[in-house]
Amino acid sequence: MNPEFLAKRTKAVSGLKDEKLCCVAGTGTTLSGSGILLEELAVLEHQKWCQWAQGVMDNEDISDATKKRWSGFMRPYEELPESIKEFSRKNARLTLEFFENFFKNSK
Repeated sequence: MNPEFLAKRTKAVSGLKDEKLCCVAGTGTTLSGSGILLEELAVLEHQKWCQWAQGVMDNEDISDATKKRWSGFMRPYEELPESIKEFSRKNARLTLEFFENFFKNSK
């Protein structure tokens, strides 16, 4: 992960209050809904996918068609079509659900 990028993203959302974070404080609000946290995790999911896909393209024998298709998605999250963003959000929701269950079961 590029630390400079992460610092920029963190600065962009600092000071904003997201009710989805309240679960951590024990208020019972869920983490798995929509909001700032979900979008930020979706951005991270997309970055992880880009790193993984680039590694596969660099080191594995995959078709040119797959390389071409994947390369089209290797751009900033904000520039992706909504359907691809939703794929990243789906994976982010799994992470949020994991933490929601973790906090719920650790009381």
